[in-house]
Amino acid sequence: MKKKYLYITALVTLLLAACQYKDFEDGEYTKTKKVPVVLHFDWSNVDSISTKMQVMFYNENMTTYERFDVGNRDTAVYVAPGIYHVTSWNNDATHVYFNGYDKRDSINATSPLFNPQGNKGLLQLFDSLFPQRQIYDYPDYMVHANKTSVMLDEYQNNQVTLVPDSMVVTVDLSIHGIKGLEVIKKIRGVITNVAGKRYMAYPNKATMPSIVIFDARGNEADSTVNAKFWVFGLKPEDLAAEKHEAALFFWANAGSAFFKWDITDAIKNFDAQKLTMNFNIDIDIRDYLHQTGLDINVEEWNNENIPIGL
Repeated sequence: MKKKYLYITALVTLLLAACQYKDFEDGEYTKTKKVPVVLHFDWSNVDSISTKMQVMFYNENMTTYERFDVGNRDTAVYVAPGIYHVTSWNNDATHVYFNGYDKRDSINATSPLFNPQGNKGLLQLFDSLFPQRQIYDYPDYMVHANKTSVMLDEYQNNQVTLVPDSMVVTVDLSIHGIKGLEVIKKIRGVITNVAGKRYMAYPNKATMPSIVIFDARGNEADSTVNAKFWVFGLKPEDLAAEKHEAALFFWANAGSAFFKWDITDAIKNFDAQKLTMNFNIDIDIRDYLHQTGLDINVEEWNNENIPIGL
């Protein structure tokens, strides 16, 4: 009888322990009971389909979350029944940092600070042109999607459809009429008062006005400099910026040169996710490679001879 009593006691103890068992995931306890949820992505609103996505399920009072790394096709994950707020973005970026997972309102993306790789003179030049502004490499192409009040039911088939939108602005820049590009070895550019940080849970929230640095390429056949890159945000009202400026920097064996100009008017009229800028200028870059001075400020280009120099 004593052995039988001990056996029953041990069995009851094991059953109670099983009922109280909890999973530990992402720093928070969640209930053992979970249901399958199919994540479906509708890619109709983006220019480029991302290969990997990161999906966050926040419970109704935003105190806990579960995080899933998935691909770009329908994927089943397991989540405890309840009401959730869902946020997702692509996870295949190569130089974008993500911060603030703990609270949905705080999740944000930033690009790394520009590393001059020993070229301290370039960094000092940037600071003399645009003082006390952080300089960022431009971000990768990024998308994000949000959904609120998603009900996951233990007794029904659960599917969450997410419709990602672009969270970056595509900048397409063309400058015509620059002769002598055959001697140029490298071209880089900057745009001021762009967003250094983008928030995931909001469609348009951007902060931290910064300078973004990008690579450009010259086409000597048609005397054109072109650049295509992404930024987190450009609208002056989002960034409390009075104006936007751009600058191009040229390097050749014979020396270097730069020019900058005001692009505020061009940015005021840009499309929600794309900015196309075309400028005309009539110069021979070889005439300016040995000039010095930092007092160059081009207000408007329209087939005018403009002095430039470094």
